[in-house]
Amino acid sequence: SKAMGVPVAPQEVVERMLARDPETLWVFETDGRITGGVAFLFLSEVGVAKLLGGGLDPHDPAEECLVSAREPAVGVYFWGIYKDGGGGIGDILKMLETWRFRNADLWTFPTGDIGRTFFERIGLRAVEGGPTNLYRRVRRTSGSSNSEG
Repeated sequence: SKAMGVPVAPQEVVERMLARDPETLWVFETDGRITGGVAFLFLSEVGVAKLLGGGLDPHDPAEECLVSAREPAVGVYFWGIYKDGGGGIGDILKMLETWRFRNADLWTFPTGDIGRTFFERIGLRAVEGGPTNLYRRVRRTSGSSNSEG
């Protein structure tokens, strides 16, 4: 939270999410120093619907909003991201192309101009008519309940 400059979920929630699904959190290091990391919420249909309706609590998400570990995600929510130096982002994008995530829309509420610029660079755009500052990259192409996918 200190490094990112914004409040994050309480430690017990982060630990619960990590125990539930080890792919939730990625940390990157160079020469023994943390240079970046990313945390995700892997959303179910219910989670995406609550996100669009403003009812998802990203600081303590309900179990029904998340898919089980190793289950394909309906949506991938960037829960937190930190970058100090090089590395990591290419690995994250490569991971998001694997079978579990490749058909999931990407979501976030970017923080500040740096966050907005980063997420726009990887293809996320503001959601029209959604909650304020919600960004999305549509990737679902079949069986999708969203109007754009």
